[in-house]
Amino acid sequence: MKHVITRLSPVQNAKVFGVLLALVSLVITILFSIAGLIFMWGSIGASHWAEFVVPLLLLPVIYLIVGFITALVGCSLYNLIVRWLGGFEYEAE
Repeated sequence: MKHVITRLSPVQNAKVFGVLLALVSLVITILFSIAGLIFMWGSIGASHWAEFVVPLLLLPVIYLIVGFITALVGCSLYNLIVRWLGGFEYEAE
């Protein structure tokens, strides 16, 4: 049986997408922070580690905001376009 997605909830999908992007970027940010501190410890010194790590930890917040806005706009555009072209089709049993 074919089903068609006729509407996407912009706010709910934007919240989920924003949080997912923030979590993924947090994991990547932590890995890059650890690697950066290991490889650059001698050159940045112990007293300047915050100048390196703090901007990286702001990236998940930026990803959360940008992901939310992107999904909000994307779902809203989908809801407009689906009227003329039809929605995504999928089959389920």
